Amino acid sequence: MEVPPILSDSVSESQFVPEVFFVDLSARSNAKIADRTGQCSIVSPPPRFTVTGGFDLSSDNATPTLGETVIYSIVWTVPDGRVWRDLKTIDFRIRDRNKTALWVRWEESTDLISLCQKQSPGNNSDQDDGNAKRATGVVSTPGDLPGSDVLLSTEFAELDLSQSSTVGSGTDGQTVTLNLAVRFLDKAAWRSFDFELAATDDLFNQDEFVRAGKVQRIRPGGPKK
Repeated sequence: MEVPPILSDSVSESQFVPEVFFVDLSARSNAKIADRTGQCSIVSPPPRFTVTGGFDLSSDNATPTLGETVIYSIVWTVPDGRVWRDLKTIDFRIRDRNKTALWVRWEESTDLISLCQKQSPGNNSDQDDGNAKRATGVVSTPGDLPGSDVLLSTEFAELDLSQSSTVGSGTDGQTVTLNLAVRFLDKAAWRSFDFELAATDDLFNQDEFVRAGKVQRIRPGGPKK
């Protein structure tokens, strides 16, 4: 049976209401058609919500090479009745199994981005830090402004603040966008990482980290810094 091509359209499916279309069946062969018309629905993936709002991350499945700069855009939308300035922090974490490759935190009141790590007794770098809370048991750098000539680096990856930015949606808007310029370093070669996001707000709500994407087996041979 020849399958007709699937054509795109300009219809934007709602996050909550599916797009519906119908298929007519004909030209049966060695079978009976009980119902010639079938109904199909296209449903968008459910939005990813946390206590402090919903988020979207892109490129959430990029496959960079070592040294290549990738801009990861985090769009965070607070619940109805609130504005994005009600946020306190947004955390972006890159993890390889039980080890954090890069963990940065944006603070709304100062617009500073800090490098974070779990405070481990004896500075045991191999200790699993997956359950680290953002408010306790974590140490962070003083923070620098997006656009400044600063690299926030670990042995696996670095955030280039000179190519990073934050954009709020006006005084009364619900959305803030963080554009984070990330490069993976030599120790990240052939590894796969998960991206995780979390936030806190001025109402004392605090999210646990939620998986937001993945990068598969980072290849050597990318452009040099």
